[in-house]
Amino acid sequence: MNRSRILFVTAGIAATIAPAAVACADIVEFYGGDFDGRDAVGNYTVTNASNVLVTDQRVYDDFAHSSTLSIAALFGNFLTNDAARTATAGYAFEIRSGVSSGNGGTLVASGSSSSGFSWTATGRTGFGLQEYRFDANIPDLNLAAGTYHLNIRPLITAPAGVNMFLSTTSGANGVGSPLNNRNAFLTYAGGSFAPMATVFGAYDFSQGVTLVPLPAALAAGLPALLGIGVLAVRRRRLARGL
Repeated sequence: MNRSRILFVTAGIAATIAPAAVACADIVEFYGGDFDGRDAVGNYTVTNASNVLVTDQRVYDDFAHSSTLSIAALFGNFLTNDAARTATAGYAFEIRSGVSSGNGGTLVASGSSSSGFSWTATGRTGFGLQEYRFDANIPDLNLAAGTYHLNIRPLITAPAGVNMFLSTTSGANGVGSPLNNRNAFLTYAGGSFAPMATVFGAYDFSQGVTLVPLPAALAAGLPALLGIGVLAVRRRRLARGL
């Protein structure tokens, strides 16, 4: 993540903040919403395929990016078990534009890593499994404004039973757009970029995008500093009779 110093000046007040020295506030640009209890779809790649029937299945769901900030992390909520989480050896992601039925569009960004990922329990359950949030830190990604399809999936060195299912959502507590538009696609052994509605159901999925965070001190203090700056300008204008 870019930790270069940030310099801002407002009405003669200059301050330099070293982001590495202060806490940072995450900025969730997009979150499809919480698990709705309807379904969950396999979303993973198995790296040792000898004992697994389905080795590579990918869910793609859309999100809008309009920020000038870089994307720093991706996440998804999965119904899973201890064995599958323990077998997680990394992550892979793809961001595509122009996806349609049977058409993967243009691959805008992709990557994989064996580090920089974590699991956190959400407290929700479904179909006899616990739900966990899977976070993956990616190299800061500058993305042009637009609407894209995202796939973020664990890489597993798996036991025979792969329980790694991306939760469906109806948009509850979602952030950004589009929410609950049912425009997801699936790539699996039997098809490439098949509309989800034709395979499992007309679902959206519980995954999201996090932007490079602003230092918390800057985010909290900037409005006050801007207020001071505006007040100083107003005082100068009054003194000058403007």
